[in-house]
Parts: sequence; C-alpha cells; structure tokens
Amino acid sequence: MQTKHVFLVLAIMAAWGLAPVASKIGVTQIPPIFLTALRACVVAVVLLPFLKSPRGHIPQLLLLSLMMGTLHYCFVFTGMKSIDASLTTLLVMMQVPFTSLLAVPFCGERLGWRRGIGLAIAFAGIALITVEPKVRAEFLPALFILIGIFFWSTSNIMVKRMRLTDGNMINGWVAILSAPQLFAISFLLETDQVAAMQTASWTAWGSVLYMAIVITAITFALWYRLLRWYTVNQVVPYTLLMPVFGVAASMLVLGDALSWIIFAGGLMTLAGVAIIVLRRPLDIETGV
Repeated sequence: MQTKHVFLVLAIMAAWGLAPVASKIGVTQIPPIFLTALRACVVAVVLLPFLKSPRGHIPQLLLLSLMMGTLHYCFVFTGMKSIDASLTTLLVMMQVPFTSLLAVPFCGERLGWRRGIGLAIAFAGIALITVEPKVRAEFLPALFILIGIFFWSTSNIMVKRMRLTDGNMINGWVAILSAPQLFAISFLLETDQVAAMQTASWTAWGSVLYMAIVITAITFALWYRLLRWYTVNQVVPYTLLMPVFGVAASMLVLGDALSWIIFAGGLMTLAGVAIIVLRRPLDIETGV
C-alpha cells in the first residue's frame, strides 16, 4: 500500500475505535433507541444527494434496514447505556466470528481447521470476560450487545448475497427505511425523548454527528474505496487495530479501567479474530 493510504486506513481505524466512546457519551444523555433514530435521520440527509434508485432491491433493503438499521442498533445502544465503552469495544470484535459461522450455511464457505481454532479462541475469550464480577452484574446489557452484533453479522451476509458494493446506497437507504422503525420503537419503549433533546449537551449532539457523518458517511465511503484499490488481504488485517484504539480511547476519555480478567479475555478474543482474519480475511467489514 502507498504510505498515504496506510495513514488513511490507520485514521479510519482510529475513528472506528472512537465510535463506542462517542456512542457512550450520547446514550448517557439521550434515550438510546431515540438516539439511533436521530443518527439515522442525519445519515439520510447527508447521503440523500448521492443515492441511486433502489429499484429491484426494495424488499432486500427493507429487510436489511430491519436487521442492520433497527435491531442491531436497538440492542447495541441499549446495552451500551449500562456498560463501559471499553467492554463494548471488546464485544464488538465478535462480529468476525459470527460472520464466519454464518458464512458456512448461507454462503457455502468452508470453515477449515485454522479458522475453527480462531473461533474457539475468540469465544473462549468472551466466556472469560463474562467471569468478571462487574460483567456478571451487567450480564443482560452485555448479552444485548452480542445479540446486536449477531444481527450486524447477519446483515453482512445479506449484503454479500445481495451483491451490493455501493456503500453509500446501502447506508443511505438503510437509514431512510430504518428511521421510522426506530422512532416507533422508541416511542413505544422509551420516555422523555423531548426533554432529553432539550437538556442534552453539545457533547451528546456531537456524538450523533460523529456517528452519522464521520463514521457512516465518511469513513465507510473511504473504506470501500480502499477495498477497491487494494486486495482484501492488504486492507482488512488493519481492522485488528480498531479494538486497540477503542480501548485506549475509552480509558483516556471516559476513564474506563480494565480488570486483568477482561484484559486477558480481550487479548484471547483479539487473538482468535486475528487467526480468522489473517488466515482468510472477510470481504465485508464494519465498525459501532
């Protein structure tokens, strides 16, 4: 890779690593599902000028909006409200093992013994993390995040089967179609949305803009461009740096502290993901 593109991919990983920190700041001041709906609205407005007609893909995009735009964010953001951003960063790594497992029945891929070992190590790392007393006390929020990541991985498989390569089209139409769903769910399950909007600080609104514009509109567009310029093997391994940036940012910005159990479990999970990615990188990668 050219040096300028190496710095570009490192900047993308740093931006994705900061995403859980931004999300945590937002959900502490605005109801999480409502926050997700606001994010979807901003994404829709920003990407609308670049969208192509969804003709021929409307049923698939509707289902994708439910899985990727609604269920994924509902579970992840609701879980994030109760646990540290650093733990969220480690749990999000499970998108790679989940996607690898789902690719076997739905894409006809063969797992292989090396990737099987990587999966086993990754799941063992998550199991070790759940032994931590603080995690056991907040087991349901952690489970919510894993469920949300599973929906994200399912969405990855759907995108692969749909053979859509335009990141703006995917993100834009998913945002447009999921926003009404999210507002409806928020008004059914959450309260005080208007009051939260009125009292939210600039940091909360900044988190909405960061997630919508920087993460979804800018970095994903750059990511897909890098994947067009270079092979998957050249680009995807850099995603292993994302949890490093994420945990560091959580500790520096939010003051999160990692116990040795969570640290060890995180290293095991990262090692398992590394075996999967470096053995045979996935061609669809995402971030929170």
